[in-house]
Amino acid sequence: MAVRVIWQDGGPYALCDTPEEAARLLQLGSGDQGKGASANATTSAELACREVPDEGETMTAILTRINGNARNFLRVLLGFPGGVSGRDFETAVGIGAVKWGGTIGGISKIAKKSGVPVKKLIISEFRAEGSRRYRWLKPGPLLLKHRQKLPGKEEALAG
Repeated sequence: MAVRVIWQDGGPYALCDTPEEAARLLQLGSGDQGKGASANATTSAELACREVPDEGETMTAILTRINGNARNFLRVLLGFPGGVSGRDFETAVGIGAVKWGGTIGGISKIAKKSGVPVKKLIISEFRAEGSRRYRWLKPGPLLLKHRQKLPGKEEALAG
């Protein structure tokens, strides 16, 4: 039986190649080794075996659904693979930190609908070094991996 376990914030779930394998997995988990799975288990098995989109397809969908401001934000962020302070990023992207919230929020909403945590696209941390406090931004691992999927040319951010 080929089972793929996916770990997400809400807990793990398993993907099976066939509904029969999923039903068998549910039987094993419920302790029902005998005559067969219940109707609820069969329904759960069918749900567990639904087709899951490829990571590349998911990233393509996310990166084409976001607006031009968000694409430019990500494109500029990709120029700093090791990360960048908020002040330096503000200069590079040409918008103030106040507007980032809306931009990151829009990206986050679309990513979440696609089942991708925004942390895999944008790493945004508050840092403090002594009395110095600042925002640190870095491209997430999925954004770095699929950077070539970011469509369009550099677009000016609307003010």
